[in-house]
Amino acid sequence: MAGGQCVPGDESGGLAMSLTDQQQRIIWQQWIDAITTEGRDLTPWEESFVESVADQLTRGRYLSEKQAAILERIYAEKTP
Repeated sequence: MAGGQCVPGDESGGLAMSLTDQQQRIIWQQWIDAITTEGRDLTPWEESFVESVADQLTRGRYLSEKQAAILERIYAEKTP
């Protein structure tokens, strides 16, 4: 998906164009890093999901809006 990506905390309900693709990828990677180093009480499904989206980013792919929303929820709920 080229162009704007789902922005963390964007309450408009749609895609926000304020972040570049690279900026969005950096945010997602920061969330993944925090979850993998500081995450607490992750379910096996959450662990697998985070591993999967991390692999996607490593391969140069983007996250869907739904994947980004799930990653944000895990980050918000499972990191200090």
